Amino acid sequence: MTATAIVDPTGCGDAFRGAVLYGLERDWPLARCAELGNRVGALKIACAGPQNHRIDRAALGL
Repeated sequence: MTATAIVDPTGCGDAFRGAVLYGLERDWPLARCAELGNRVGALKIACAGPQNHRIDRAALGL
């Protein structure tokens, strides 16, 4: 997944880490956790500001 637009990188690392930890907590394979982190980071970079974003699970394509 690639970012559709680079709007604001603030919080992308936090979004990535949060998504990876989400997967690890659910005992997903590390590759799937990293994939989720990359997808969430790509969605985050297209949004302005660091907080209050809603991510549609369907948009993650998992």
